[in-house]
Amino acid sequence: MKVMNHPFKKELVLVGGGHSHAIFIKMWGMEPVDGVRLTLISENTDTPYSGMLPGFIAGDYNYEDTHIDLRQLCEFAGVRFICAAVTGVDSQQNLVTLDNRPPVHYDCLSLNLGSQPNFSALEGAETFGIGIKPVSSFLEFWGEFKSDYLNRKEQQVTIIGGGAAGVETALCMKKALPGIKLRLIQSSQGILPRHNAKVRLIMSNKLRLAGVELLEGERVAKLGEDYLQLESGNKLSSNINIFTTHAKAPDWLAASGLELDKEGFILVNDCLQSTSTNDVFAVGDVATMANFSRPKSGVFAVRQGKPLFENVKRFIVGQETQKFKPQKRFLSLLNSGDGAVLSRGPFTLSNQLMAKYKNYIDRSFMDRFQNLSLREMRSDIGIVERSDDQEEAMRCHGCAAKVGSKTLHKALSRLGTEKWLENSESRIIHDDAAIINIPKDKTLLQTVDHISAFVSDPYVFGRVAANHCLSDIFAMGAQPHSALANIIVPYANEKIMEEDIYQTLEGVLFSLKKNHTDLVGGHTSEGQQLSLGLTINGLLGEQALTKRGLNIGDKLILTKSLGTGLLMAASMRIKTSGRWVDQALQSMLMDNHLASKAFRRAEASACTDVTGFGLLGHLIEMLQGSPMGAKLELDQVPMFDGVRAVIDEGINSSLYAQNKGFFDNAFLETNSELARVLVDPQTSGGLLAAVPESKVDDCLMELRDLGYSSSSVIGEVIEASDHRRISVS
Repeated sequence: MKVMNHPFKKELVLVGGGHSHAIFIKMWGMEPVDGVRLTLISENTDTPYSGMLPGFIAGDYNYEDTHIDLRQLCEFAGVRFICAAVTGVDSQQNLVTLDNRPPVHYDCLSLNLGSQPNFSALEGAETFGIGIKPVSSFLEFWGEFKSDYLNRKEQQVTIIGGGAAGVETALCMKKALPGIKLRLIQSSQGILPRHNAKVRLIMSNKLRLAGVELLEGERVAKLGEDYLQLESGNKLSSNINIFTTHAKAPDWLAASGLELDKEGFILVNDCLQSTSTNDVFAVGDVATMANFSRPKSGVFAVRQGKPLFENVKRFIVGQETQKFKPQKRFLSLLNSGDGAVLSRGPFTLSNQLMAKYKNYIDRSFMDRFQNLSLREMRSDIGIVERSDDQEEAMRCHGCAAKVGSKTLHKALSRLGTEKWLENSESRIIHDDAAIINIPKDKTLLQTVDHISAFVSDPYVFGRVAANHCLSDIFAMGAQPHSALANIIVPYANEKIMEEDIYQTLEGVLFSLKKNHTDLVGGHTSEGQQLSLGLTINGLLGEQALTKRGLNIGDKLILTKSLGTGLLMAASMRIKTSGRWVDQALQSMLMDNHLASKAFRRAEASACTDVTGFGLLGHLIEMLQGSPMGAKLELDQVPMFDGVRAVIDEGINSSLYAQNKGFFDNAFLETNSELARVLVDPQTSGGLLAAVPESKVDDCLMELRDLGYSSSSVIGEVIEASDHRRISVS
């Protein structure tokens, strides 16, 4: 395994989690390039493997069998992962623009995006049509259709397009639901026009035997709510219309500055580089090779993975790229529902052995991306010599470890000072400290917290870290007013450090502005890892909601699920699902402001936020110095999906060893392994509050209406027994 020896100097960005990019990332994990930071941007954490999707539709495979977990693949390869929707590429400014978040800069870009249905030419298609792509949307539809099939079995389903995707989808839908009313329409005389005559005959017979109505040589002219009209004039009943015909490229490519073909796809040369700029590569559905006419098929995307990797590496180190010639003929294995049909050119085989062979090939491909283990050596930042061009040999400490003024001011200028201030009482002046005017009728609260990055996306980290730091103010029922930030960014060249500061502070400002909190200053320095600390000032015009003040009989309400520490520890070990991490991150991105107000209205007697000490540690703090105890109901404690599986694996957060001492401090007695979640350290966790029993139902209803869907009564305050402070049942 190769060890990284230099700070990052170049940004390599992959957009889209298609087959080629999945192969690219796996290869990068085995052979990264010194000084290059690789980032994957994908709208989805999971990416489907097209070869197994018909089998998934048929019910032969489950979701995990057929999807590559991009978050975990990136964790394995040491690649930064940004889960976001791309809205554009500016090839002049070298920027990828994203939905509702700051753009990402690149020095080299590769695009491997899926296509989308082309509904523009057919009346009613936008309203009454469903595309087979994007695959995630189609699979969501199929799951809903199957679960509600008994109520929908009289509906007529029409598949428009008799190519491989349409024929396989029809036969596999029939296998999963034999009684489904299914029609297949193909515009040409004969299905599968790219395959030989024997394959076409075999699959036509299988469609008819399965009970699929087959219309050939017909084109759809119009779609309505419960019908479709053909160009021949015939009007047929149809409740669901699935398009597997030729798709289109993303609309935003038109403004990218890249040369496109007549259908809007990116034109690339024989080296897979854009014909208009050599720092942009494109493969898969989104690309058209200028010198070769090939169908947009997953088999070509798989073959492009390795040459893409080699050519991108050559480009970023200044070597000449090499030409790639796609094959004319390729092995085709079609899922026929009851088996598989193999063909290459005129050669054809159809039997059960071919189904086993297809299963072997598909599972072998997916095995490259599943059951990943940690790399033997992670990428380390080495030492290089300091010189005028910022190739820093020896990183100084002390005040010399500050990020340079030029780099810092560039990042801050991109943020815009108008984003910083919300409160008219605050003033930023060019001096050594901010001036904050405190109203006479208010009490000042102040808290500080600092956490290291646990996700590779600096914008998401900035948002979560700010929420985490704000929670102490919310737990006391106060309003945050202003903040100071302390950011440590990894060693890199000026441009990349500027980008990290900018992305992180954009995330911080999002969370602060949402809560009308000013960022009034801060400090930046260099270090081994991205981390962020915030000093938060809050104002309180009434009595503080403190940890102590419990009353016997109060009910204990927790607003968020537990398990962030367990899931992140498992993710670092490649032992969890990216979807489990996604739902934990969504919880962390929700702050506790509205929950704090709800507890105020419910006349809560005490409140705290659940963070590093875990639920049990913070509950013990609430009980200290009082004669009271607590009774918890473990089965009522909300936990994130996947937490039980992680506990079964025997994985713990690094802080668990210390936190488990709270079991002894509470004299807690339980044989359940799930109790480990009670001392799991939480990042941007929920609030734990004691609420009078008479107010509990209304409080829970309000919390859930506000978006805290996991809010639960997890126990009650009782008199402490002689031998234990907290009991768990």
